[in-house]
Amino acid sequence: MKIYDSGDITVKRGDASAFTFAFYADDAETEFYTPDAGDVLALTIRKNYSDAVPVLRKVLAGYTAEVTSAESELMTAGTYVYDITLTLESGSTVRIGPYAYVVTNNAGRRGDA
Repeated sequence: MKIYDSGDITVKRGDASAFTFAFYADDAETEFYTPDAGDVLALTIRKNYSDAVPVLRKVLAGYTAEVTSAESELMTAGTYVYDITLTLESGSTVRIGPYAYVVTNNAGRRGDA
């Protein structure tokens, strides 16, 4: 399973954002995944993929993850990694990713270069 399109995300520090994901259900990239009622999708952002403690973890509402301005304000400019974890109703998990999550400085804000 993988994210439709490139998967990489770029955001400005301090900005709110919402990301709507679409997932291929098969390796041939011909069929999209539709979650069952008990499935849970979660976005996890880490500074390094091997970090045990994430910078941010959000449960998706359907296919959409929302990052608030306050949450993105806490991230310094740089490249992070994110993945999506699908927990099936049965309890099985599938990790989709990693992909790049790039935070840029918002040059118009005080304290940003």
